[in-house]
Amino acid sequence: MPNSTPGVAPCELPACRAWPARKRWEALSALPPARWYGAEPAWQVALEASARRAYPGQLTYTLAPGLLTYRIELDVIGRIDPVPITIWFWANPPYDCYGLGPPDYPRVHAEPGAASPHRMPGDNALCLWYPADPTTRRWTADKGLLDLLDIIAEHLLYEQYSQATGGEHGGIWAGDEAEHGFTTQGAA
Repeated sequence: MPNSTPGVAPCELPACRAWPARKRWEALSALPPARWYGAEPAWQVALEASARRAYPGQLTYTLAPGLLTYRIELDVIGRIDPVPITIWFWANPPYDCYGLGPPDYPRVHAEPGAASPHRMPGDNALCLWYPADPTTRRWTADKGLLDLLDIIAEHLLYEQYSQATGGEHGGIWAGDEAEHGFTTQGAA
């Protein structure tokens, strides 16, 4: 990269001396790539198509550098009011994807703080599938946003049933479950 300060070598600039090379590299590697899947119109259209048909005018999105966010108020069986849902697709997720690509491991939030045996520690995101399961047993971006919304609605129904049958004191989870934690094997 050419030096923009005549007569001064790049590593002699005050900013370079004050900031070690490792820190500069870490800061640059944390930036979203100039082009990433979430900013690609073709990827967005394929992801959204069936969801936009099923929920006309209800699905909104925001695109920021390195982050694509979807919001919708989702009807859940047994609930009077729709549940606000937020789905984050990150270029460089700030959480572990357990060997899956970021498009296949978005972060989903609903009812912050709700007690559930299937929430992520730390940010209370929904724990929707086991990352090491084969693609036939977990969501992948090629299945589309409508499929993910169906999984979310089902998960929220199971949470409601678990709370109604005892919650943290022996509540019944009506759906499939995987052991929590992650094995030393990589995701498939």
